[in-house]
Amino acid sequence: MFWLYLVQTISTDVVARMATAGVAPLVDGAILLGPEHVAENASPNRIVFVPKGSTYSPRDAAAGRGILAPSIPAGAGVLSVLTTCGGRGYTTATVSVSAPDLAGGVQATATAVLSSGVVHRVQMTKMGSGYTAPPTVTITGDGTGATALAVLAPTAEKLAAMQATAIWTEHQQYEVHLWGCTYTQDVPPVAATDPNLDWDATAALGQILVQSLNELCHGIYKLEPLVWQSSLPTASKLQILGRYATLGLTIDVPVPEVSLEFAPLGTHPQPAVSLLLPDGSTSTPIDLE
Repeated sequence: MFWLYLVQTISTDVVARMATAGVAPLVDGAILLGPEHVAENASPNRIVFVPKGSTYSPRDAAAGRGILAPSIPAGAGVLSVLTTCGGRGYTTATVSVSAPDLAGGVQATATAVLSSGVVHRVQMTKMGSGYTAPPTVTITGDGTGATALAVLAPTAEKLAAMQATAIWTEHQQYEVHLWGCTYTQDVPPVAATDPNLDWDATAALGQILVQSLNELCHGIYKLEPLVWQSSLPTASKLQILGRYATLGLTIDVPVPEVSLEFAPLGTHPQPAVSLLLPDGSTSTPIDLE
């Protein structure tokens, strides 16, 4: 879970920085996690984190205990939102997350990703804080039937306990893929006046990522050189449409002295997914357990 938590936290900061800098948004709305996204045929801009592995080393007792800076507010944030029914007939959809339980908490925000009139998934744009129980997620728009379920991240108290008892450090290693593009997002894409501007577009993504890492993971990350890759005619559409670069990233996270106390499968209610049928009724829920 901590891999996802880190990437989503970095993603939220990167997306905000791109908007402030006037850089075209990520086509997926956020940084993606996993190698399966590298070969997807979709237009840039795009950032993909591919977990490569971990190494471990003893933790110096005098070392700093921070995981992310600034400190995480009290209560939990929303780690992710699971679409339990995609609905139908959507051309626009808005996702609303209920307010946090604790005073001073920050309300989480999210957006809907649509595909063929269905809410394909929900992408977090702000994890928020101050939640002691999963919030209510409501999807509204010109379609019908879409529902979703929120999943909370570890609480600040849980993270603080993990830090205080950490005796080892896990050096999480990622391969980061960056695609920058000055093409418009039309279908089919329309070429920019000067496609060579894609070099700078990709470099801008890399620089914004570094700014975010320096803010959130100051002192606990290491970057390897950015390497430009080939965009040959035999490559995927994704690589052809923009300049493509990779870089190595290592983030140091604490290993707690005790387990994370995961609940055995079946001890908590498992989410169920339903389909909206052509007659407007909902199918029998499919248990994901």
